[in-house]
Amino acid sequence: MKNEVKILFEFALNLLKDNFIIDNIYINYNDFFALFSIKEDAFILKNKAMLLENEHSFSRLFDFDVYFKNNVIKIRKQARKCFICDELALTCMRNNTHSKQEIYAKIDEFFDDFFVYLSYKYPIKNDFSTKALRALLYELSISPKLGLVDSLSSNSHKDMNFFTFIDSASELKWYFDCFYTLAYKSSKNDFSRLKKLGILAENAMFKATKNINTHKGALFLFAIMIFVCARCKKDLNFENISKISKKLCANLCSNELNKNLNSIGGICFKKYGIKGIRDEVEQGFINTFKAYNFYKKQDDFKELRTLFYISSIIDDTCLLKRCNYDINKYYHIKNTCKKLSLLKSKNYVKIIKKLNYFYVKDNLSFGGSADILSLVLFLKFINF
Repeated sequence: MKNEVKILFEFALNLLKDNFIIDNIYINYNDFFALFSIKEDAFILKNKAMLLENEHSFSRLFDFDVYFKNNVIKIRKQARKCFICDELALTCMRNNTHSKQEIYAKIDEFFDDFFVYLSYKYPIKNDFSTKALRALLYELSISPKLGLVDSLSSNSHKDMNFFTFIDSASELKWYFDCFYTLAYKSSKNDFSRLKKLGILAENAMFKATKNINTHKGALFLFAIMIFVCARCKKDLNFENISKISKKLCANLCSNELNKNLNSIGGICFKKYGIKGIRDEVEQGFINTFKAYNFYKKQDDFKELRTLFYISSIIDDTCLLKRCNYDINKYYHIKNTCKKLSLLKSKNYVKIIKKLNYFYVKDNLSFGGSADILSLVLFLKFINF
């Protein structure tokens, strides 16, 4: 935690340096305070300092006092309010209104907001993000994929096309850099910070696509994968990725699925106990690595075979929803995908194209499987 306080403290120092001309400075890193000499009208200076103290939610952690001739400049018309409730801070302090747990929880929330802001405002360009974007574009370009959007057709997705996905993917690169930056800057292995960044990325995706869901599942998976890869960058292997992912996403299914029983994932969980991609990250990407090992063993049509293999081993809530939650139809399709993953035929592509006609007719596709295929391609690109 002390390292995070130091990062926040240095951010505050730089904020003051950016806004004021400072002649002399004394910094104490043990107690995290600093003294400045600034040639400016003390009252104007105090007004500017107050604005900085209210610029962001986490700015409440800053306390910029202005001294003139050894006196503190006080120009507030009203004392600062409590950062938990609307009462005056002094009143809450005197009455012990809030428990230590409440105060610490609110401070933690401010730190979450700070590191999300820092990661979004100053993202670090990195190789993981570049290759994640490449993986999304490669997956999109593969054809034929049984109902999924590709470069030639919208297939079962009439509300989107190849270019909708391009628009979406182009927006996500910035946020991939943000996920990497969060892992690099933040000491806390906390899903809540990553989720806040993910929501910003999701909003950007919907803005780019005019509210069409192109990459929500892939965004979720890559947020965690990039974060985890950044955390174990110096010793990147399956064991470390799996271990950090399990820790980061512990109890994710029980925490989130039970709260959203009307969502697609919630309905699948309520009806059949199927947990979808949340379980994939909670279990440490176990199926993703199975699929990657399968991919490496293929001699022909590697991407297509791996896509079908993925669909046969994962719980794809996108597919189940498009089956109108008919579990028998769902498992029939999964069994077909298993056969396609192993089928040896010189007419392999022709067979898939014929099947594609029926998948489009029945409005079927398996977007969750396509998202995992993107992860497999990502692992290939980082020479895993």
